[in-house]
Amino acid sequence: MTFSSIKACFATNWLGKLGVFYLLCGCLGLALLLSTSPAQPVNAAVSLANWQKGVTFQATGSGDLNGPNSDASIDQAKQTNANYITIIIPLQQDNIYTTNIYRASYAPSDASIVHATTKAHSLGLKVALKLHVDPQDGQWRANINPTDRNTWYNNYSSLLNYYATLSQQNGIEELVVGAELISMATNTSNPDNTTRWRIMIAQVRQRYNGLLTYSANWGGSYFTEEFPHINFWDALDFIGISAYFGLANYNNPSVSDLMNSWNNWNTSKIQPFQQSIGKPVLFTEVGYRSVDGAAINPWDYNRQGNYNAQEQINAFDALTQYWSNYSWFAGIQYWAWKTDPNCCGAGDTMYEVQNKPAQDTMRTVFGSGTTGGTTTPAFLMVASSVTPAQRSSWHYLWLKRQYQSYGCLVGIN
Repeated sequence: MTFSSIKACFATNWLGKLGVFYLLCGCLGLALLLSTSPAQPVNAAVSLANWQKGVTFQATGSGDLNGPNSDASIDQAKQTNANYITIIIPLQQDNIYTTNIYRASYAPSDASIVHATTKAHSLGLKVALKLHVDPQDGQWRANINPTDRNTWYNNYSSLLNYYATLSQQNGIEELVVGAELISMATNTSNPDNTTRWRIMIAQVRQRYNGLLTYSANWGGSYFTEEFPHINFWDALDFIGISAYFGLANYNNPSVSDLMNSWNNWNTSKIQPFQQSIGKPVLFTEVGYRSVDGAAINPWDYNRQGNYNAQEQINAFDALTQYWSNYSWFAGIQYWAWKTDPNCCGAGDTMYEVQNKPAQDTMRTVFGSGTTGGTTTPAFLMVASSVTPAQRSSWHYLWLKRQYQSYGCLVGIN
C-alpha cells in the first residue's frame, strides 16, 4: 500500500487527513497480524494491467476483414474504448463422426487476418484469434465424437499449429485454442482427452509465445457444464468461459437483480473453481440480445420477442459492475461485432450493440476506468491472503470498515 493510493481515495472527503492517519495505523495493525501468522497462498491475480475489453468479429466472407467497411468497424470498436478484438476462425467438418476438418468457405483469409491485425494494432488494440469447429449436420460442436479420434486430433492440431504460427508472425497477442468441444475436451467425456490437449498445447507453445486459453461452456446440465471438467487449465493462461449463464426468469430484470444472479453463480460455481485452479477467469464469449427476456437464456439466438434495448443495457451494466469487484477476473470478449459499421441499430434484436443504445453504454463503461483495469485497492491485495480466522480479527474488520465508509471498497466479504 502506498500513501498516494490512500490519499487519492480520501482526497474528496473532509476527514481525509484524519482518515489517512487512522487508516495507516490500521494497515500497520493488519500487517502485524499477517506477519505473525503462517504465510498463506494468494490466489492468482490478473497478470494484465487492464481487463480485456474485447469485441468479437465473425466474418461472413474470406475477404470480409480486408476492406474499408471492416476498417471502419474496427474504428467503431475502438471508439467504444475496447482494447481487444477477437477474430473467429470458422472451421467445419462434415458431421460429428467424421475426421475431416477444414476452413469454412467464409473463413477470413490469412491476408485479411493480417490486414485486420495491422489495422487494430495501429489503433492500439490487441488481437485474439479464436477457433470454432462446426459440424455441417446441424449438431452442436459439443457433440463431435469422431470414429477415428487419432486422425481427428491430428487434423485439429495441424490447423491449430498453423494459426499459432500465423499469430506469432504477426504479433497477435492471444489464441483461443478451442471452444465448446465438450466430448473432445472434458475428462468426464473421455479420460484420454486431457492428455491429447496437453500435447497440442505444448506444440502450440513451441511456436507461439502469446497468451493461450480455451473457451469452455458455462453449464446448464452435467454434460454442458464444461469448464469444471477441463483438466488442462494449468497449461493455459486463463480459465476461459463461454458465459451464457441464465440470469433471470422474467422480462426486464433490474441491474440489481442481475447482479444478484451473478453473485449466485459466482459463489456457487465460478469462484470456488477459480480458487481451486489459481488462474484468472476470462469470459471468452458473453453477450446479450436486445430482445424481451434477453437474460433468461442468453445463449438462445432463436428467442422470439420484441426489440428491447433496455434489457441489453441492463445485462451489460450488471456484467461489468459485478465482475469489476474481483481481482482475478481478466475481462470479456463480447459477442458479437459485425464488420459492417452501419449494421444493426434500433429494431435489431440480435447480440450486436452497434448503433444501439448499448453501444453508448459500452463506451461509457469501457472508458470509465472503474471496470476491471483499475488498480486493485491495497486492502483487497492484503485481503486476498487473509485466512478465515484472521478475517474475524479486529484489525481486519476495522480496516475494512474504514475503506467502506469512505466509499473506497465495495463487494469485499
